[in-house]
Amino acid sequence: MKHILLFILLGVISSVSAEDKGIIGKITEQGKPVIYSFENYLPEANTIEDFPTLVVIKWEYDGSKNNGMPTKAAQELIYKLEDALNSISDDEGSFRAYARTGNNLREFVYYTIDQPAFLHLFNQAVVNHPRYPIEITFYQDPNWTDYKKLMADFNKDS
Repeated sequence: MKHILLFILLGVISSVSAEDKGIIGKITEQGKPVIYSFENYLPEANTIEDFPTLVVIKWEYDGSKNNGMPTKAAQELIYKLEDALNSISDDEGSFRAYARTGNNLREFVYYTIDQPAFLHLFNQAVVNHPRYPIEITFYQDPNWTDYKKLMADFNKDS
């Protein structure tokens, strides 16, 4: 898959270490912009070992009038879900790998211990939220191949 990449490095302040820098990258997919955001590092080996399960949370939305991007109303709900997901992203429950937005799709991608552990944390985090139009899929990825590929795709052209 051929991507057009645009990099914006975050954390430019000189006192910020390389591990704290993130990438916001833009690709073009079917003629529409898609934005990826992720931290530009792999965690320690024990974190990778502890979280062998890849979690992909898909939210399809109608971005037909906004060049494939979510409407303001959809974006507000997406941010509400993202805040809840951020609350369960830590060394005990899950690791946020990346997010992508564009071409009528928002994806939140995490690594976790296993499916039941993630669903338990997820359900606790959204207990008072509205029902979201999402699909959650789990994959075994003990070597973090998906995340490593994303990092390599963006780093090869930097």
